[in-house]
Amino acid sequence: MVVTFTDAEMAAIKEAGRQRNQITTDLGVQNQRIDEGTDEELNIMGVKVEKAVAMLTGSPWSAVLDTPDGGVYDMILPDGRTCQVKGRKHVPPEIGWLFMKRLWPEADIVVLGQAVPEDVNSVEILGWVTREQFRERYHMFDFGRGMGPQPAVFDHELNPIETLCELKVKPLGITAFWTG
Repeated sequence: MVVTFTDAEMAAIKEAGRQRNQITTDLGVQNQRIDEGTDEELNIMGVKVEKAVAMLTGSPWSAVLDTPDGGVYDMILPDGRTCQVKGRKHVPPEIGWLFMKRLWPEADIVVLGQAVPEDVNSVEILGWVTREQFRERYHMFDFGRGMGPQPAVFDHELNPIETLCELKVKPLGITAFWTG
């Protein structure tokens, strides 16, 4: 499912990503780096994917790292489950992975999104998995970034985003309108 933001929304997302980057840099937080790119680019991508998931699910969300757990999860879904959102650059589905730096997800749900080639204003939400499903489906994989083997789930093992909850935006030709 692809979510497309307006130019004004993208400007706000980029600013929020830059602010998050400054906060995480000041705190000494290290990005879970598999993609090439700067920490700022990774933070902007993270904000973009999180905002898309929040809009689709109707979840309250803030670009500021202010969840009650100190930043382990990114939002709370309307049904009360905690949600961690991961973002990445675009990769072909046959080699796509959702990976976790920690051995297991700490949130109830993990959602994966990725960039859309040739459209910087869009993000594709690929799917989701519960903490329990991640434990059942994971494979250990060394991404070659000096982190050693990491648990990961293939893209095709994720649940379709449409099954996460009742979506607040219908999946056909979504244009996201972000007002804040």
